[in-house]
Amino acid sequence: MIEINAKHKHLTIEEIKLASHKGQEFDVVVRGSLKVQVGDHTEILHEGDSIFYKSSTPHGMIAVN
Repeated sequence: MIEINAKHKHLTIEEIKLASHKGQEFDVVVRGSLKVQVGDHTEILHEGDSIFYKSSTPHGMIAVN
């Protein structure tokens, strides 16, 4: 985790931990936003967005909102 302090603002940036396993994955954002990384591609998904991918590709996600 990286923390940045700048004139009364505090920002924490968490690294996405990647995992891989057999199968497929389908994720839906019900509320808020999600930063998703699949392989080398990173995307921010918002409420109502979804993603489908092979779970053998290294992947991970963190809530950003």
